Formats: sequence, C-alpha cells, structure tokens
Amino acid sequence: MPQAPVATVLTIDDEEVIRRSFQAYLEDSGFEVLQAHNGRVGLDVFREHHPDIVLVDLRMPEMDGLEVLATVVREAPDVPIIVVSGTGMIQDAIEALRLGAWDYVLKPVEDLGILEHSVRRALERARLIKENKAYRENLENLVRRRTTELHDRTRQLEETNQRLQNEVGERIAAEAKYRSIFENAIEGIFQVNHQGVLVSANPAMARILGYQSPQELMDNVGNFCSRLCEDAGKREKFFRVLEDHGSVQAFEVQTSRLDGQALWASVNAHTVTGKTGETVRFEGTLEDISDHKRFEEQLLHQSLHDALTGLPNRALFTDRLSQAIYRCSRQNSFFALLYLDVDRFKVINDSLGHAQGDQFLMKLAERLRSCTREADTLARLGGDEFAVISEQVRSLSGATMVAERILEEMRRPFNIDGHEIYSTVSIGIICCTGFCGTAEEVLRDADLTMYRAKSNGKARYEVFDNALQEQTIQLLTMETEFRRALAKNEFELHYQPIVDVNTGAVVTLEALLRWKHPERGYIPPLDFIPMAEENGLIVPLGWWVLEEACRQLAHLQALFPRSAPLGMSVNISAKQFAQADLGQKLETLLSHSRVAPGTLELEITESVIMDRGEAAIGMLEELKSLGLKLFVDDFGTGYSSLSYLHRFPIDMLKIDRSFIREIDATGGHAEIVRAIVGLGRNLGLGLIAEGVETEAQLAVIRTLGCQLAQGFLFSRPCPAAEIENYLAANRVEPTD
Repeated sequence: MPQAPVATVLTIDDEEVIRRSFQAYLEDSGFEVLQAHNGRVGLDVFREHHPDIVLVDLRMPEMDGLEVLATVVREAPDVPIIVVSGTGMIQDAIEALRLGAWDYVLKPVEDLGILEHSVRRALERARLIKENKAYRENLENLVRRRTTELHDRTRQLEETNQRLQNEVGERIAAEAKYRSIFENAIEGIFQVNHQGVLVSANPAMARILGYQSPQELMDNVGNFCSRLCEDAGKREKFFRVLEDHGSVQAFEVQTSRLDGQALWASVNAHTVTGKTGETVRFEGTLEDISDHKRFEEQLLHQSLHDALTGLPNRALFTDRLSQAIYRCSRQNSFFALLYLDVDRFKVINDSLGHAQGDQFLMKLAERLRSCTREADTLARLGGDEFAVISEQVRSLSGATMVAERILEEMRRPFNIDGHEIYSTVSIGIICCTGFCGTAEEVLRDADLTMYRAKSNGKARYEVFDNALQEQTIQLLTMETEFRRALAKNEFELHYQPIVDVNTGAVVTLEALLRWKHPERGYIPPLDFIPMAEENGLIVPLGWWVLEEACRQLAHLQALFPRSAPLGMSVNISAKQFAQADLGQKLETLLSHSRVAPGTLELEITESVIMDRGEAAIGMLEELKSLGLKLFVDDFGTGYSSLSYLHRFPIDMLKIDRSFIREIDATGGHAEIVRAIVGLGRNLGLGLIAEGVETEAQLAVIRTLGCQLAQGFLFSRPCPAAEIENYLAANRVEPTD
C-alpha cells in the first residue's frame, strides 16, 4: 500500500516555476502538494480540500497574499500559514506576521531544505497546540465530571444524614437507604471521632486500603488520620481547612495500601457537631485516583521529554539550567554547558531518508549518554541539537575533557540499516561560576560558541569568551541601527568617475553606497554590507540603490547632454542576482526611469557568477537583452574559469585594485595586469583599471592598452552635488 503523505501542503503563487519546484521537493519528502496560481483560486482550493498548511506569496494578481492570509486566519485559525515572498520589504514581513502568518521565508529559496524545515516546524507546532488543547479540554471535563460526582455524592450523604436527624418517623427506611449507599458505594466512606479513631468504614474503604473487611480495617488502624495522610505538613493543612470552613473538598493525599503499594486518594470531608455545637466527629468519602495521577504523570513526562530519544526536551532542559544557574549564584559554584550540533546532518536525511535520520539521532543519543555522567542533564533541544549540563566538573579542563570524549566517540561509524555513516559534531562550551545570567542568555552564548566551532572547521569545540559576546552585541546593535537607517533613509550614494585614460573624459560613474549614521558619521560599507547580505536586508537596500542611481543618472544626463550619454554602474549583490524575477524588476525600473538606453551598467563579482554556473549564463543573457551593460568587478581575485568566461555576455572586466597597487614608477609588477589586458582584448572585452592613484600607474596601464581607469588620481567618491561640480569642470566629450 502507498504510504500516507506526511501532510497536505497548499502552495499559492503566481509563478509556475516556483510552485513546481516546491511541489517536486516537498513531494519527495513525503508531502501531498496542492497548487493555486492566484489568491482567489487558492481560497477555493483551501475550502474544498482543507490542507494542513498553506504557503502563500504576497504579490499576486486578482487577490494579494495578505488578503488570502487574513481570510484563512479568519476561517481556519488553526491552519499554519507560511509567507514565501520575494518582496524583500520588512514592512511586508511585519504585516504578514501581524495578520497571523506563522513564518516568513524570503524568495528565492536557495535551499529548499530551509522551506521544508519551516513547514515541518509549523506542522509540529500546530500538532502540539491541537494536542495540548485537546488534553486541557479532556482534563477539565474529567475534573469537572469528577468534582460534580463527588459533590453529588457528598450532597446525597448530607441529605441522607439530614433526613436521619429530622425525620424520626422515617428512621428505619432512611437507615436502610443509608446502609445501602454506605455498603455499595464505589468510594470509601468513613467516620472518625474527635480522638482520630476510625469508628465506621464501608467495604469500599477497606478494599481501597487493602483490607479484607471494614472490621479488619478498624481493628488494625490506630490513628486513622496519620494512616490516611502520611505527610505531616499536608495533614496539618487538612485539619486547618476543616476547622476553618467545616469541610474539605477534593483534598488529595498520598498514602499506601496494606501491601505497601502507593495510593493517591481524593478526600471530601466535613465536621459533625453535637447538640451543643461541639465537634463530635468528621466524616466523608475517599476516592482512589491513582490511575488518574499516573495518567497525569505520563502526560507531564511526555510534555517534558523528547518523543524520539526519550531525553529531556528544551522546556525541561531550560528549567534545569535555571536551577543550575540559581545554585551557582547562591553557592558561588561551577557548572559547564555543552551545546552540540551535528555537522551536515541534512546530508544524512537527504541521502538515507528521515526514518534513517531518526535512527541516527537515537544512536547518537545513546553515545552521548555513554560520554556523560548520570548526574548530568543530557537533552535534545530539537532537530540535531543536543546539550549537556554538567555540575560535576570543577574546571574548564573538566568540561573540555567531556567534549573530547564526545568527539572521540564520534570517530566510530554509525551502522544504520547496513549503512556505515561517519558523522561529526561541533560543540560550544560555556563555563559558569557565580551569577552568569538567565537560562536564555546562557543558551544563546553557548549556541553562538557552537556556531563559531562550525565556522572554524567543524568536528571541534570552542569555548565561550567575552569577546564573542561583545562581538555579538555589536552585531545585534548594528543590525538594529541598520533597520532603523532603512526606515529613516540614512543611506546615500556617492559617485566616482571612470575616465578615458587617453582623453581624460568621464565615460561613466560608479554609484557607491554610504551609510551616514546620525552619531558616528559615515560607516564604511565593509562594516555593514556583510551583515545585510546575511540577514537578507541587502535585497531591499539594493533596489533602493538601483532606483536612486537611475534617478541621479537621468538628472545628470539632462544636465550634461552629449553625443555619448554619461553611464552609471551599480553593484549587484549575490542575493539580488539569485532572484528569479531580477530581469522583470529591472525591466520595470528602466521603463519608469528616464535614463538613456544602454547607460545603466551592472557590476557583478566573478565569484557570484561562477557560483551559479550555467544558471548565470541565462540570467546574464536576460539582463543583456534589456540593454544593460555588464561588468565583472574585482576581476582576477576569484576563481573564474576561462572555459566559462568566453560564454558570458560580458562588456567589461574591472581589474582589481590589488594588482594596480603593485605597479611602481618604473612599470614593474605589471605582468599580471598585462596578462589580464591581453585576455580581455582577446575576448573582445573592455577593461577598467581600479585603484589608480599615481601618474606612474596611469602611464603603465595606458601603455598596456587598458582603455578606462578609476581611482583617487581622478577623484574620490563624492556626493551628488560635488560630482555635478566635477562634471562641469571636466566637460571633455568621450571618443568612440
């Protein structure tokens, strides 16, 4: 029989290529995938097929993704929705999450495993929410029903007793009725005098406590109160409530049967007073709730332990970490936290399948148990992440010994269904003494340290230090300020001329991004561009740069008209180049701008082009068809393949400034530049020398045949107003 799908996924996107790629990948992972090409059709499919999860784009014809999101949340709030969009606007992400989206994934999704992980995480979260809701409702109904039953039975007994006191004429009938209830009740019924001696008990009471008969129970139990509640503190509370209120409702006590078996019981009791108002006894009922308690403990264990490995889960681990931090702070003691992540676990899942991946995680958990002490807390935090709290080690060297044992154990292969698998882990170690912050902060620092181990080569451990924390804080501060800068338009473009080496005419300008911080002044691009690349903010920032560059170029072309219009080159990031709709967006931008045809130039580094291989050729040809000129930036520093280079529709090679810098006054160190110039000329490409700072360098590149140059010798990058002055002072018409 075919295996049932993991879940049904509805993909709503107006781009067929994206829908098909999502469908192919998710179906290979065991999902059933439904498709809709716009929001209206997507809602029809959703209402007809009731999928388990929805993936929706934001920008679609007829009905956009936000309207679809709002409708699905309104009609089926328990169905998780993941927004998969390429708008790149943080406002869109915030609005989507505000409307009820569970996650936001930026297109293009280069690694569909990330999308699958987001889908599985959302489905797991939805499942847990549904199970927890069902459990709470079931537990509340059970408690409500039990309470009602106990109250009903207690009220019945009270009514019977009242009738016995008030209806003397019906004493015989009432006594018979009471005796029937007393003898046949499921709950135990008891009466205890003011001295604590059991004076009456029904058969159920004897049976619950493990005695053959009520008489045997009464003969063998001395102080019934001590027998009923073994905890002295809880027994004191029982009598305090009974004395203050005259009754006790659903009071849970722990005791034991005659054979020593543990017993949990729920007691309802009330006092009975004499004619003068004095308390002569108390009486009530007792119900065996041991099964209910065991069920509660089972549910509690399931909520605090990982279902796959049986290890404590993140919730329990965080609680124990908080306790360790508390003890460490109070006693000024020491403990170590090891944070582990499996290196390249996705390869195991992708090559063997998720079932074998789960087997690997179970075997890994067994090995980790063998490397830790019984008193240590070993937990699975989720996915392929594990952590260890060790309060037995007394120093950093002790913690590193634990890490080395784990790394040594990982050198042995894992046997999964006949497959030998070699795997490694990266470990972050944090040692705590005295007060070391909250559990969340300690876990965050350990996680950061683990990722440093990964970035330093994997299969190793790293130890947390304050420098890493300061670096992280600086990065978070920078990201916060960067997002604010985007919202407040703190970015601006500076322009550097690219000139003809023979005539000195300005042929084109390079638009260079600058961040004008309100307090720190201009921040160098190298300080924020890598961060923007990592968090995806480079995409909206890159489009702002393109729009602003086109606006300024149109202005300069109108201000300085000439037979060969001024050009403008703009750098394209790797994430922008990877966007499937890059050509479409650029076509729209060009159609709305007033720049002369063929004057917008895109600079792309050779590494970005080579990373995409054959796919880059198609993208470059599409850009070329729009009338754009294409420059390869920083040429010579990457790993260009000559077999590929001649196939790319490139116009210019920009010789990296590191080669120009080596040229001295006598023309030495020019061999590499000569080779690059020869290569470019043989391929029919133009050449631009970057970083020209001296007349000697200019003379050499002119002799070598390089047509264009850029550098401080001509001008530093300057704001728009200053570049206008520069162009006004250098009105030399470029030659063909």
